[in-house]
Amino acid sequence: MSHCLVPSLVLLFCLAGSGSAEGQVESIRVTGAVATPGATVRVSTLVDSSGELSGWSFGVCYDSAAVDLAGLEDGAAVTAVSPDFHVVEAHPGGVTVGTVISFFPPYTPLPPGVGHELLHIDLTVLAPAGAIVPIEPCAVLGSPPVALVLVVAGVETIPATVGSVIEINDQAIFMRGDANGDGAVSLVDVIGILEILFTPVGIPACEDRLDANDDELLNVLDAIALLELLFGGGATIPQPYPSCGVDPTTLGSLACSLPSTSCP
Repeated sequence: MSHCLVPSLVLLFCLAGSGSAEGQVESIRVTGAVATPGATVRVSTLVDSSGELSGWSFGVCYDSAAVDLAGLEDGAAVTAVSPDFHVVEAHPGGVTVGTVISFFPPYTPLPPGVGHELLHIDLTVLAPAGAIVPIEPCAVLGSPPVALVLVVAGVETIPATVGSVIEINDQAIFMRGDANGDGAVSLVDVIGILEILFTPVGIPACEDRLDANDDELLNVLDAIALLELLFGGGATIPQPYPSCGVDPTTLGSLACSLPSTSCP
């Protein structure tokens, strides 16, 4: 869905009753990220709702001197319902959203659930390494300011909010176990590690991707660690996994001189 960027955002939840949804716990939260200076990262706005969700408005605030807006994309929850009214507006220091799913019958609210994806925000990092950039739901953007509101089971509700941070790091970003750098860990990566160990295909610039057990060695134990992860019924591997990040093991023989293209 295309985004409507307009001078002002006016959202009338005339379909909602007044009051609060007593006993319900609703929330809007923003995911964080780890990135290097100059990289573009994606953060997402998620909503948790204990009842049917028919509309929402909120802002997402960040320091525009530290990150620059690079793009906006509707989340899966929005594209699934094709709202009758949907406005996304960019501001200095953040973005605002206002949505009403249906003005007229048949009404098609979002079902109760956790982690409904409403908006993805792509941000280019301007801050130097070592900076921590807060990003959080807010109600201070726009004129008049856009409120933090969910319409749950026909009742206008003020949700709890959960912010996060973008951590700026000068270390290369990668995902452990992602041997082929496609942004996921699968059986293909097990095969890739074995090919690198036993055939002359060459070791990638980011050796840490292959070090699945984080012992600072590249050997068949890394392939076994991935097999246990994939088929071991609850086994895991050290961070950074299951998302991209920096290597917590700073001392060792392996390096990551070039990040994965699937990571920021």
